[in-house]
Amino acid sequence: MPASDYNIALNIDPFTRIQQSYSSVNGVSVPIEFWALNENSDKDQAMIKNDLSHQISFFEELLGPYPWGDQIRFC
Repeated sequence: MPASDYNIALNIDPFTRIQQSYSSVNGVSVPIEFWALNENSDKDQAMIKNDLSHQISFFEELLGPYPWGDQIRFC
């Protein structure tokens, strides 16, 4: 199946892998992982800790535990 040109994006730069975990309301540890530009890696780690974790916690209080959090397994 051919790919459309507008569906292709190249992101070429040195990236840093950011990994943290979030402790869900049901006690399951849910991994949070993404890639950030090297110059932003410190800011991104702080963003996960100070912003993203609070957002997930807020939605878990309203909607219940993070979906599929207990099904995540690392190979």
